[in-house]
Amino acid sequence: EGEEIWLSNLNSAEQSTVSGSHAALAKMEAIGASLGARKIKRLKVAVPAHSELMSPARFAVAKAMEHTTVDSPRYPLLANSSSRMIRTGAQVKKDLIEVIDQPVQWGPGIASLAERGVTDWIQVSPGNTLIGLLRGLDTDYTGWCVDNVGVEETIAKVGVEKL
Repeated sequence: EGEEIWLSNLNSAEQSTVSGSHAALAKMEAIGASLGARKIKRLKVAVPAHSELMSPARFAVAKAMEHTTVDSPRYPLLANSSSRMIRTGAQVKKDLIEVIDQPVQWGPGIASLAERGVTDWIQVSPGNTLIGLLRGLDTDYTGWCVDNVGVEETIAKVGVEKL
């Protein structure tokens, strides 16, 4: 009672994350366990990312970026806040600000790219968690993890032409 919790990441149909106070997360863990959740894990993060608790930070970043111009990307990007393709600097700037206190739409975004015919995925961040989230796609795909090797080495190994 009085504790709030927010959906912070829609990773896949089978995985999501929530953000909130320690007390709210403890209640959520108990509820999830009682409902038969397969896995409940507290992530070691410094802030309750992608939740309303980050609204002050969002407003501060928006203010700091008021007079900042962001160039348009060379290639379309997938917006974390909306799962839509963004092509202008203004859209990139807007997404960078909005995603601070809004849920990351990872699963819907990946599904959107798969619907556009994307079948080859390279994870640049450490580990293989994001590649693992592809399992829910209704399509064949191939995934590689850069991990400690580096982007150039992975691209060479995979045989992908440079963009």
